[in-house]
Amino acid sequence: MKQFYQIDLVEEYPNVNFYSIRLEDKELTELERFFEKIPDWM
Repeated sequence: MKQFYQIDLVEEYPNVNFYSIRLEDKELTELERFFEKIPDWM
């Protein structure tokens, strides 16, 4: 089974850009999903 994805720009700065993969059937990027798992107190 093929999974389709796209690459989304997450943050943009003068010297660097950060991107994350988002699976076609998901609303959040993989980076956003990762940050949701980290407790707020960290």
